[in-house]
Amino acid sequence: MQFRQILLLAIASLYTTWSGTAQQRESERPITSLIHAESLTLPHCMVIKDTTASYMERDVLLHPLTLGQSHQSPSTPIMADGSGWFAREVISQSQRVLKIYRTQLFNNLYSAGTLRIYGQQPMSLFVDGQLAAQSIQGSSTDTMALLAYTWQFPPGNHQLEIRHLSLPTDSTRRGFRITLEPSSGSTPEFAPMQKKQLDLAYMMSGKSISGVRLSPSGKYALVIYSSQRERKTEYFGRLIHANGTLIRESKELVYAQWMPRTDQLHLVRTEGDKRLLIVQSPLGDQEYILLKDLPEGSYKISPDAKKLYFAKEVKGDAKDDKVIRMRDPNDRIPSWRDASQWVEVDLITGIQSPLTSPKENIGLLDIAASGKLLFARYTTDWTREPYDFSDLYQFDPRTGQVDTLVRSLADLKDARYVPNNPDLLLITGSPNAFEGVGKELPKEQMANGFEGELFLYSLSTGKIQTPSLHFAPSVEYGTFDSKGFYYFIAENGSRKHLYKLDTSRALIHALPVTEDYVGSLSVAYLSGDYWYHGQSATRADALYAVHREKPKKIWDLDPEKMANYERPTVQDFTYTTPQGTPIEGWYYLPPHFDANKKYPMLVYYYGGTSPTSRRMEGTYSLAMYAALGYVVYTLNPSGCTGYGQEFAARHLNAWGEPTATEIIEATKAFCKAHPFVDASKIGCFGASYGGFMTQYLQTKGNTFAAAVSHAGISSISNYWGSGYWGIGYNAIAAQGSYPWSRKDIYVDRSPLFNADKIHTPLLLLHGDSDTNVPTGESVNLYNALKVLGREVELIEFTGQDHFILEPERREKWTASIQAWFARFLQGDSTWWEQLYGN
Repeated sequence: MQFRQILLLAIASLYTTWSGTAQQRESERPITSLIHAESLTLPHCMVIKDTTASYMERDVLLHPLTLGQSHQSPSTPIMADGSGWFAREVISQSQRVLKIYRTQLFNNLYSAGTLRIYGQQPMSLFVDGQLAAQSIQGSSTDTMALLAYTWQFPPGNHQLEIRHLSLPTDSTRRGFRITLEPSSGSTPEFAPMQKKQLDLAYMMSGKSISGVRLSPSGKYALVIYSSQRERKTEYFGRLIHANGTLIRESKELVYAQWMPRTDQLHLVRTEGDKRLLIVQSPLGDQEYILLKDLPEGSYKISPDAKKLYFAKEVKGDAKDDKVIRMRDPNDRIPSWRDASQWVEVDLITGIQSPLTSPKENIGLLDIAASGKLLFARYTTDWTREPYDFSDLYQFDPRTGQVDTLVRSLADLKDARYVPNNPDLLLITGSPNAFEGVGKELPKEQMANGFEGELFLYSLSTGKIQTPSLHFAPSVEYGTFDSKGFYYFIAENGSRKHLYKLDTSRALIHALPVTEDYVGSLSVAYLSGDYWYHGQSATRADALYAVHREKPKKIWDLDPEKMANYERPTVQDFTYTTPQGTPIEGWYYLPPHFDANKKYPMLVYYYGGTSPTSRRMEGTYSLAMYAALGYVVYTLNPSGCTGYGQEFAARHLNAWGEPTATEIIEATKAFCKAHPFVDASKIGCFGASYGGFMTQYLQTKGNTFAAAVSHAGISSISNYWGSGYWGIGYNAIAAQGSYPWSRKDIYVDRSPLFNADKIHTPLLLLHGDSDTNVPTGESVNLYNALKVLGREVELIEFTGQDHFILEPERREKWTASIQAWFARFLQGDSTWWEQLYGN
């Protein structure tokens, strides 16, 4: 059974001994505290010649409430009397009264049992908003249960609602009482007035900000946000004035963008078989058609709004459905044979002119104010790493002149014209770009290709400046204002912060931010104002406007989302390696933490080479796991980007070391410094490269009592050849090393070839359509551990790729992780057995 409501962690059990008249089992335990939420006097039913009036009056017991979130019910706590009875007050015989009572519970382990309600009036029970039991006729006795509901509660928050109906025709004893009889697992704890704990239902409901698009003047902002409810996610565009006033909101605005230099929106609207390019005023009260038949594909509008450039999709020849000759290692990718041809549309005359060949893989990076175009031609050379290269060209469509700027550029991420300086390009790439001119490392040492650096390139001289050479954060993306200042987001260790590059002086300085994790950034081209959104380790999304570097909070989702939730507690812990390297970490404490108790602990670490960020929400919300009674510790060991080039370069040719040793030693140091952790009950989990790390850690000893690997790599050599990006990823993770030249990496570091060393109970999770890490990576290790007689489970999720995104499968995926840890770290296997049997 799925439960969509989110409820709270109870801090104390509110059970008392009962001495009433009902025939109670010895194991039944009464509930003695509720919230009286509503007391409603009902209208009469009009009955002329009908004998169903009694049933019609009782119909109010059967339907869920339909009020929205803005409705605030009173919350009056009430206690049962000495015999465990509620609502025994006398009601006027002329009244039809419906009383609604609620209570909420939280269980951090799976729980099952029977809930019984005793009484004589018509009653119903709703569990998490769904009708669970009802008796519209009532009963002539209160010594037998009127309602019985068999519960199966997965860990999390749950809400009970009791409806009690009194009618003028009643001649029976009023009141009711509630008991619980657990049958397996833990007993849910009730706390009607306490706040709820974070759980998966929280993570899969409510609003989240996706991004912001600021108009050129900065007068308007288009905020894109998602709303999740009942397993459905919808996206909306909210147009806001710079003063914070809401102008309008619609789903169509999600796809709207601002015109290059004016505060007008452009968007695509489909009418019949035509795609219309529409221009709208901010108020939406005026609009016109800019282009009547926009071809399929992405497009860009020139700064003067006189030209439009679109990427026309050109289909390659189809593959034989019986026999396929592979033309390239990338020919496995479905769209590899297709190409894009860039076409110019004159928005004055409507004439379409092709600009590039349909047989080249070319991307349009930017459009200069002069009308010149910056193109990148992408090529692959399988005989040299990193295999993928870019040639940069400047093309003038008016004269046909092509200027070759750079050939075979490695690790290009983006390139843009610098406003207010027609001679300058800003290029984003790795430290390895331009023959390593942006490296701080020894000349012979390659840098981590996932690191982001900034380069300033002179079109006239070819000279390169490296403003981020001694800048430790890893550059992600950014945008310009009209004066040539570049505002960008960069990984600053576990945080994502904002920075500003002065291109005229090649200097970077930090911009003030309120949140730990900046999720999006937009700059007003003409004014230099900027807006951003972000969240922190203990807070939900908030949106900020910055005018002349003075921030103003525009929209804060945290009060709405966290109003009924207990805020998690986070503290820092930095481990220093024997070599003197500080390893940044932090941890969440379980609710109602008691330092005198012993708690199981979970350890989480990065996947790939990107650092774990300080976000409260997300697929792997560490706050959600802490709410289940764990101390949750996360760290960013060697190899992460965001800590400088040398630290990130430790990822190359590592595949497990020194990362695994750092995780193990940091975990031991954490336990030594925090005696409230039960060192015999530590679990670990991770995904992708983090899934590999989970597997590899179990070959290094018995530090962990349970482990979960999602989409983990068990055979590095198999992943090298079989994953869509296996060869490309290993060009960084195993730079210069191959299965035939480095057995010490491809075999000796592979968990599959060390399976006999694994004794930790291991759960393997995988999407059966994973194109990044093939499902066989988990299957191979599962088979090996079954042959060895080890504790192992493999759960595949149908129709899912590298991430488990479909809502029902995501719920089952999360439940599997939590049930596995409950089984081995909390000594309760009932949830796992409920999910999958013995």
